[in-house]
Amino acid sequence: MEKRVYLLMETKKRELDSRCYFAVKSCLKNFSVVLSKKDSFYKNKKHLKPGFVFFKSLGRNYYTEIKKAKKLGFKICAQDEEGLQIFDKEDYLDRRLYYDNLDYLDYIFTWGKRDYEMLSDLPQKIRDNIYITGSPRVDILKNPINSIYAEEAKKIKKKYGNFFLFNTYFTFSNHFFFKDKEKKSLALEAEGSSEKSLIYKRGLQMKEFQSKTMAKSLEFIKDFASKFPNEKLIIRPHPSENHEIWFQTAKKFDNVDCIYDDQNTCSWMMASSFSISSNCTTSIESFLLGKFNYNFRPIIDEKVEFDLPKICGINVETVEKLLNKISIFLDKNTDEKIFTEEYTKKVDKLKNYMANVEEKKCSVDEILNFLSKDKNESIFVKEKHMSRFVLFLNKQIRRIAFYKMRITGVFAKKTKDKIEFAIQKFPDLSESEISAKISNILKKMNIDNNLIVKEIYPGSFLIKANQKKY
Repeated sequence: MEKRVYLLMETKKRELDSRCYFAVKSCLKNFSVVLSKKDSFYKNKKHLKPGFVFFKSLGRNYYTEIKKAKKLGFKICAQDEEGLQIFDKEDYLDRRLYYDNLDYLDYIFTWGKRDYEMLSDLPQKIRDNIYITGSPRVDILKNPINSIYAEEAKKIKKKYGNFFLFNTYFTFSNHFFFKDKEKKSLALEAEGSSEKSLIYKRGLQMKEFQSKTMAKSLEFIKDFASKFPNEKLIIRPHPSENHEIWFQTAKKFDNVDCIYDDQNTCSWMMASSFSISSNCTTSIESFLLGKFNYNFRPIIDEKVEFDLPKICGINVETVEKLLNKISIFLDKNTDEKIFTEEYTKKVDKLKNYMANVEEKKCSVDEILNFLSKDKNESIFVKEKHMSRFVLFLNKQIRRIAFYKMRITGVFAKKTKDKIEFAIQKFPDLSESEISAKISNILKKMNIDNNLIVKEIYPGSFLIKANQKKY
């Protein structure tokens, strides 16, 4: 019986490319794949053939859906999308793992030895289902797949010319939902926990840290605009942030832009002269793409700073020093040379965090190897798909409803904000967009093999080899 993999997505920019790569590799090994927005899978799973479903973590928020999927015959798999950004073992077990989920677990795939070891105190029957594989998000940053970003980078550079890139990460101090109620930020990060919990306390620390760092970042942007009037700075806000402050800041200066588009941030980093961020995953991505970056640390707080941005980036502690770095770069760039010379040494440091950081190691191959060996047959379910007409009608109704909501304010503000936030994190996704990405990945892999993409429910796409019928 053909095996099925379900790859759930929460944030388009962060996950779509790696999920498409996972889908390609899976189909080449005779799996079928459903690439799905997580809410679409939750809504329609009872109509779908059971298979291996990948959740983005085993956190508290996923308990109900994990339990439901397990009862329907799905195999529960998880790899924490934020498994690199962990403070310590206590933080990981308290913030990223909800123990009741372990009753339904079939597979946990870790980024590396570090997050694997944080699970070492779990019962043996759980540890037997934990595997060190690395992450598909690292796979796509290596040759030859990372050339998909180089192609987009050329288009960006042609349009915007030379620029420096500032990637924001202030989700604790500037979350989308903090626009009206500042305290709500903490409730979101500490969902389901008391004010005495480690999660809540760490959230308070992170909020204070990010608030101070953000203030210094705004100071840097202002000073950059004044000191380098002939140079361009582009701000890329985090998908979960309130973007308005960044757009309003950029409007004040002729040489600063704020751009939030459909392109992966990796493409923007490759197009830039260099990128700047604070305590952010983009520092890691930039490093793996072979692009040097600055980890801006105007506030030092080891309790809430992650390890990898400090390893992967060139650390700069003050606004003045960061401005000076730009001056030196424009005159004679020495930091890029240092970055190149130290690259191999830093890769060695990363091996404990990312099992597949070396060029020849592929996490998807490792994961599929385990799934291929799984002999348990899924419960047979006659799969139902939404017809093309119903799918079209559903989408049109949703578009009209959303348009009316925006124009008339027919929905309560709370509902409107939730919808707006969902769209910001995950804009529309189409068959043609996925098909284009998959075709490009196959091309980079030098594989002549057509895969068919079919939307079966709004936000859920079935991907199979061309010769197989739906």
